[in-house]
Amino acid sequence: MHVSLSFLALPLALTAGSASPAEPSPTAAPAFVVPSEIMELAKSKRRFDQEDIPLITRVMHRGGVDNFVLKIDPSSGDVSVNTETKSTPHLDIKPGSCPNPLPLRGGGAAAQLPTGVLGNGFDVTQVALGSIRFQRPPPAAFLTEKQVVPTQITLADVGTPFDGGPCECTAAGPDGILDISVHYNKADVITILELGSESPGSSVPLQVVGLSKDNESIFAAVDCVRIQR
Repeated sequence: MHVSLSFLALPLALTAGSASPAEPSPTAAPAFVVPSEIMELAKSKRRFDQEDIPLITRVMHRGGVDNFVLKIDPSSGDVSVNTETKSTPHLDIKPGSCPNPLPLRGGGAAAQLPTGVLGNGFDVTQVALGSIRFQRPPPAAFLTEKQVVPTQITLADVGTPFDGGPCECTAAGPDGILDISVHYNKADVITILELGSESPGSSVPLQVVGLSKDNESIFAAVDCVRIQR
C-alpha cells in the first residue's frame, strides 16, 4: 500500500541566501545556496513554466546538482532546493534492467524506451504529467537544447530508487510505492538527443525534467544508458 507523502515537503530544503543550521548533525546535507539567476527569475515570475526548465537545469548543474526539486514560494518569491535522495525523484531507464542497454539500431520505428520517475518522499501524483520531458543533462544539453516528449505516461509502480554513484543502477523491480511510467519513442531519443555519435559501450547520462501541478516546483533526475551498436 502506497502511503502518499507531500511532494512539496522539503525537509532539507535551503532557502535562498540562508545559512546552514547551527551545529548540523554529521549526516546533514551540505549547504546549497540558490544561484542568483534562479532567485531573480523567481522574484519576477512567482511561478515556473516549461520554458524555465532549461535555464534551471543549466544553473543547477553549474552548482554541481543534477538531481533536485526546486520550489518557489509564490507569496514571497523565495526559492528552496531539495537534494535529499529520500525525497527527490529518481530516474530509472528500462526499469528492471541493469545496465540499461540502448541499441542504436533495430527495433523498428515504433520501438519504445521505457523509463520510470520513481516516487519515495516525492509524491508523483502531484506532478503535471504533461510537463515531463527527456533531455541530455548539462553540459551536453548546451549543444542540443532539445527535449523528447513522451509517447505514453501512466501512474504505476515500476521500480525501486537506487542511491548509487553516477551511471550505477539496480535491477530491482517494484517496491510498493507509486511511480510514473514514461515511454519515449526510441528512435526519437537517439535522433533528437544526438546519441548516434556516442562510442559503443559508453555510458551516457540522460535527464528527466518536469513541473508540479501548481507550477511551484521544478524537478530533475538523471540515469544513464549504455550505447550498443
